[in-house]
Amino acid sequence: GPRAAAEAIAVAPVVDPEQCVKEKCAGQVARCEKDAQCASVLACAFKCGGDEPCVRSCVAAGGLPDGAEVAAYQCAKANGCLSVDDAAAAEAAETPERSLHESLDYWGYQTCSEFGFYQTCEKGSRCFFTQGLDLLPTQDAFCAEYAISQPQIARRIAETNAFYGGSRPDLPPHNATRILYANGDVDPWHGLSILAPLSPELPALLVSGASHHAWTHPSLPTDQPSVVAARKAVRRQLAAWLGL
Repeated sequence: GPRAAAEAIAVAPVVDPEQCVKEKCAGQVARCEKDAQCASVLACAFKCGGDEPCVRSCVAAGGLPDGAEVAAYQCAKANGCLSVDDAAAAEAAETPERSLHESLDYWGYQTCSEFGFYQTCEKGSRCFFTQGLDLLPTQDAFCAEYAISQPQIARRIAETNAFYGGSRPDLPPHNATRILYANGDVDPWHGLSILAPLSPELPALLVSGASHHAWTHPSLPTDQPSVVAARKAVRRQLAAWLGL
């Protein structure tokens, strides 16, 4: 699977990282090329020319479990495909898991692999910003770094909706219960949520004038009344479900 790709990829610049990996990690490369997903990660990484952030993006795109990125560092270092040129890079190599998780764009990857929802300003739309300046090809162009095409984005969004139930998680086979859909009505994301109760077990809370999950922030004396009321409503609902 994709783990073999992580073990076979050099993650820092060397004279010829692709040749280094193919020579020093021939077994890992051969196993990887037998798996379509792993081969895609490997092909992506070979295009990076040893650029570390680029290789990290390719590895993350493979959907690897936690720790697999560390294996890539260890393999590259053990096989002489990892070059460290300064003290900062040396420190990062000694603590690869921390440095990788600090730099990887997990949310960006999730928009490509699960959610989409790119906010654009199309010509002829009702967008009140500069129309035509921010379009879909610009918004999702970075997905190519993960070897995810636009048709694949659309398919994965459909798969996400099918898995979680989309706008009707109350229906079979999901039969969801005990989910409180809380949204602020000035949060752009509320357009993708459930805004009216689907059942007594699937209530909805639309908070007037509130932005993105404003009620989860620490309470302040300056909080608007609708946010204060939302916190109380959330606590009441959770207490009811927990029998408190």
